[in-house]
Amino acid sequence: YALVGKEYEFEDGSQDVLTEQSIFTKLIPDMFLHSRREAFRAIKEGLTLDGDYSLPEFFQSFPLEAVQKVAFSSPNLAANDVIAVLEPMYCIGWEGTYAEKLELKCKQEAFFKDILCGMLIKRGSGSSEKDINFLSLFIKFCTGFDYLPDRDGNQDFKITVEFNFGEAQEGLFP
Repeated sequence: YALVGKEYEFEDGSQDVLTEQSIFTKLIPDMFLHSRREAFRAIKEGLTLDGDYSLPEFFQSFPLEAVQKVAFSSPNLAANDVIAVLEPMYCIGWEGTYAEKLELKCKQEAFFKDILCGMLIKRGSGSSEKDINFLSLFIKFCTGFDYLPDRDGNQDFKITVEFNFGEAQEGLFP
């Protein structure tokens, strides 16, 4: 309610002083619905080259199954699907001896296979109430997406799990 009494310019160019009622009846629809409408319009404009290109005509030559695999993802996540896109990179930035590197790599491989993958399988089973959305939250944390692209249509999609010995730079996050 910090906006009550403040003047706001809406997307249609009109201005109004916000009230408790107008926040719900005008502001929220203006901010969320209009912005989504504009985003979809921009996507459509980009995909069709501003109307010069017809997506239906382009896609009509492809089997529906192929288009679905490339354009969409499965609504159900399984731990094995998530594990399949994980690509571990071991001992990045290691400057010690080769023997030490081999020992550390074995430990990192064990951690990846036994701990990380085991946790994804256990928590991804959804056996408890707090585990139901675990895999989708994990994917969102790693990629920023709410979904995992279909493996057949997006074979190059990977989530890199990097075991890095380099010192983290300030402001950079994994």
